[in-house]
Amino acid sequence: MTIELSEAVDEAHYVTFSADRRVMAVWYGANTVSFFLVEDPAAIVHIETVSIGEYRFGETSREDAEGTIDSVFAEYRHTNA
Repeated sequence: MTIELSEAVDEAHYVTFSADRRVMAVWYGANTVSFFLVEDPAAIVHIETVSIGEYRFGETSREDAEGTIDSVFAEYRHTNA
């Protein structure tokens, strides 16, 4: 399913891109991070949603999200190398 970039980042708390700029990670302030393929910014594709490792008391921090994002980006680099 493709969506527009503006729809994917609506209400995002944190957005970052992989080193090759092909994958975008979006954290909405909840306990998951969503990953999107952004080869065509007009029609991005949802790849997967990953749970953040430490989910305590109904809240996660940006640091928790960044750790999950870094781990997933490392997996993408490894599988696409």
